[in-house]
Amino acid sequence: MEIAFENILDNQMRYARTQIQVNTKGAVVRIWNDGPQMEEHLLEQVFKKFQVGQRGKFGLGLAIVQRIAELHKAKVWAANENEGVAFYIQFTS
Repeated sequence: MEIAFENILDNQMRYARTQIQVNTKGAVVRIWNDGPQMEEHLLEQVFKKFQVGQRGKFGLGLAIVQRIAELHKAKVWAANENEGVAFYIQFTS
């Protein structure tokens, strides 16, 4: 999971204008940045291999996050909110 969080934070640092917030609520971790929102069709596509955003590099980091989440029986998703983008990881028992 350390690699998954590193990849998400790397992505957030690339797009954030001035801030990144990390919050937890129960078994859900939310990582938000105040950068530009994603196009709606990319919100689900961003976790697929070789999906590259505006300033993305190779399109593998978030695909790795998805795979690690699956291996840990966790769910991962992205959402546009509060004038930025949030990534969520929800752990299940």
